[in-house]
Amino acid sequence: MGELKCEGIVLRYADYKDADRMLTLLTPDCGIISVSAKGVRRQNAKLRYAAELFTYGNYMLSNKNGRYALTGCVLKDSFYALRESLEHMCAASAMLEMASYAGIQQPQTELFELLRGCLFTLCELKEQPKAVLLVFIARLLKISGYMPEIEYCVNCGEKAGYFLPGEGGICPECSQTAGAAGLIRLESGTADFIEGCVYSESESFISQAEQGVIDNAYILLIRHMQLCFEHQFKSAEYFIK
Repeated sequence: MGELKCEGIVLRYADYKDADRMLTLLTPDCGIISVSAKGVRRQNAKLRYAAELFTYGNYMLSNKNGRYALTGCVLKDSFYALRESLEHMCAASAMLEMASYAGIQQPQTELFELLRGCLFTLCELKEQPKAVLLVFIARLLKISGYMPEIEYCVNCGEKAGYFLPGEGGICPECSQTAGAAGLIRLESGTADFIEGCVYSESESFISQAEQGVIDNAYILLIRHMQLCFEHQFKSAEYFIK
């Protein structure tokens, strides 16, 4: 029987038996792994905190034939501030769902650092959780190789006026042949805002963005992501207006 020590964030869990829980952990070195947590649902369980959603800690696991079991955890953060706002909680839940679906059983350092960083940012910023979620979505698309061309038409290279999820920017002329189904009008400032979501090292662009631009960018990227990953991401529907 081997041992594994790793950083981890609890993405989801499933209860089984009377007091046990199966955890899905995102780790930087092993990607997504399933971990059996025995007895953690008991009221006085010492590791109860380690089996809750959003828990970020240094996990100690036993490894028997590729099956992991929780043996210890040093808590680093529970992101408790997320629970003080419904919108922040919904944004964080959407991030967990997306990370859970996008991650695989191999090193996921970029995804782990992205999720951890965005959860910390959500706790620090009292406004615009939707914009922080957009940062997560845009960077996840980039990591996964699905980030689309937005500013220019994918067909002719002219300035885009629309966006076709699953494809990219579409200019007004090409939109006539692309058909209206699925086309989303590209509002002024949306392409620049999404570029900021992907590359900006400062959070100032979030507070400076107009709500209409944030809403336009969100519907554009979430529809694109749903098509690319072939998954609806139900937790993300809360922010669609």
